[in-house]
Amino acid sequence: MDNVVHPRQKTYFVTKNKNHVFGTDFAVRELMTSDEATARFDEVWEQHLKPAILGGSLVDAADVGLRVPEANRTHVNPTARHREFRLSGSLWIAQITDAGNDQLWIVPNKAYDTRSITATFKTQDQKDEFDRLASEHGFEPQEYARRILTSHLLIYRGDEEDSGEFLERGVTPSGSGGR
Repeated sequence: MDNVVHPRQKTYFVTKNKNHVFGTDFAVRELMTSDEATARFDEVWEQHLKPAILGGSLVDAADVGLRVPEANRTHVNPTARHREFRLSGSLWIAQITDAGNDQLWIVPNKAYDTRSITATFKTQDQKDEFDRLASEHGFEPQEYARRILTSHLLIYRGDEEDSGEFLERGVTPSGSGGR
C-alpha cells in the first residue's frame, strides 16, 4: 500500500495536529516547513501508520461519512476501502483506493462516544505531571481524569451516588485520600 496522502494534509497533521504519533516537540512541529513536515509524516507513516492501517478493521463508507468532521465528508470516497485503527490514543480512519492510502482522519471523540470529553494542557510538562500523578495514585491517565471529573460532579451535585469507586483505592471525592 502506497502513501498518497496529499502534501497539504501531511503538513497539517504534523504542524497543527497534536497527536503524539508525530512527536511531542510541538513548538518545533508548528514551525516546520512543508518539506520538513512532509518528511516527518512520511517517516511516521512507514513506521507507525502503515502497520496500523494494515492491521485495522474494515469500516463501511457510510459509517465513515458519519464519523469524520463535516468539512471532510466530501473527501469520503464511497468506492474506496476504509480501515479504522487506534494509534497514540486516537481512533483513526484511513481511506484506501487503488492508488494507495489517500486520506486519513482522526475521529473526534464525540463521533464515536458521546460520553467523552477532551482536555488540552497548556504545556507538555503539565500533561507529563498529570500522568505522573495518575501513576502515583495507581491509575491510567484517562481513568484518573474520569475519577477526578466524576468526584467534582459529586461534590457540586451534593449526592453520594457512585462515590464508592473513589474509596476503593483510598481516593476520596475531597481528594484527601486519607494519605
